Amino acid sequence: NCLGETDGTIDKLFRSEGPRHRKRACLIVVAVAAVVLISVSLGVALGRNSVLTGSLGDSSTLSTTTAPTPALPGYGEDYLRVRSQLISLSPWDEGAAMDDERTPQHAALLWVSQDPNLAKYDEHRVARRYALAAFFHATGGSSWDGGNSLSSPESSIATYTEDKEGAGWTVSMGKEGGWTGWMGWDNECGWYGVVCTSNSNRDSASNEIEDELNGIGFGVIEEEMAESSEALEELNLFSSNLTGTLPLELALLTDLSKLALYDNDIQGEIPTTLGLLTKLTKLHLDGNMLHGSIPSEVFSIPLLKELRLEDNELKGSISTAIGNLGESIIEIRLEENLLTSTIPTEIGHLKNLVGLRLDANEFTGSLPDEMLSLPDLRGLRVDDNYLSGVINLRSARMPRIEVLRLDYNDFEGTLPSELGLLGGIGTGLRHLGLNTNRFSGTIPSELANLGSLEQLRLDRNQLVGSIPRQ
Repeated sequence: NCLGETDGTIDKLFRSEGPRHRKRACLIVVAVAAVVLISVSLGVALGRNSVLTGSLGDSSTLSTTTAPTPALPGYGEDYLRVRSQLISLSPWDEGAAMDDERTPQHAALLWVSQDPNLAKYDEHRVARRYALAAFFHATGGSSWDGGNSLSSPESSIATYTEDKEGAGWTVSMGKEGGWTGWMGWDNECGWYGVVCTSNSNRDSASNEIEDELNGIGFGVIEEEMAESSEALEELNLFSSNLTGTLPLELALLTDLSKLALYDNDIQGEIPTTLGLLTKLTKLHLDGNMLHGSIPSEVFSIPLLKELRLEDNELKGSISTAIGNLGESIIEIRLEENLLTSTIPTEIGHLKNLVGLRLDANEFTGSLPDEMLSLPDLRGLRVDDNYLSGVINLRSARMPRIEVLRLDYNDFEGTLPSELGLLGGIGTGLRHLGLNTNRFSGTIPSELANLGSLEQLRLDRNQLVGSIPRQ
């Protein structure tokens, strides 16, 4: 948390913090029997192909881009029906990923279609269980840490095997509690790290404290509620040895308000489909090994309050779409990445932003005046970049600023006297880091007005003159 309450956590904005790093044949007996068998086989094949093909139209129909016909046995009516439902809800997958036996999506679909409770679930519930199963397989669920004590009494998992008889996925049952309480036929709201609305054992205040201090929240429900349709609001699996990549299917968790997967070893890119999670307020993917650019779709999440992507290997520029976060966003942390280009002026549209960290990247260009005009900003760190130019504070006072770090850049010019007006409301400016730049001239006497100042760094510049006495 870089917002910083009175407990002093705002100091984290000033201190340098290290990274928190981490897949038959039938015997022909007589000619007549062969003819009959071939006729029947053709009929079945044509029927299956018609199911897989569908027609191009609205989202409830299948795409004309036909996925490979399943080559393995066991694809019954439930499999095809669930497959059709999921395709209508997943515009990014026309069936190819589901039918590729090497993918997490195929394992998840096979598992869902064999659920003995399948008939009790509506379309939304099926999609939710499918999304969680795809996530489990995509992130190395069988090797997760920390959840064995919370395992389901009877868990199942789809396993890919290869032998002389062929290759394929099979669903096996685990009686010893494995796989961190996931992949059971029980209600997914009781799985480790999953929090649903109906859980009466966790109020919102205790959720925040537990997530911040100790660990993973998990839903607890009564057996008689197994067929209910509670909203799955949180997925908290931080520091749990997650590996692999994040699947696009996370977008099927449409009620998700918090996704906390920080301090793991997740690789790959951030799924663009996260932009479809319209109820998401907290996205914490920090402390992983994510690469690629930050998808502009993330900046279209309408209710997002906290965006934490720090300590990854993200590259490229920040899209100007960041301005679409509007008045909902409170905290943005993108430090300790490999981001480049200039800082977009659209950050100035985020009028309720309280904490912003862009430090330890490779940004160039000047510091946008619009960013220095944010009225509620309490912490701003852009240190350890390649920023240059002069600091313009003439029309921007940042009245609530407590931490301002511009050190380890190439800023130049004189120090503006307006520095003495910073943090006039509230706690006041406590930490000011301007060291290791190319500032010249004298030290403004107005700095003496900063009565709350606890730490001031001006070293390694080209300043001259005397130090103000007051």
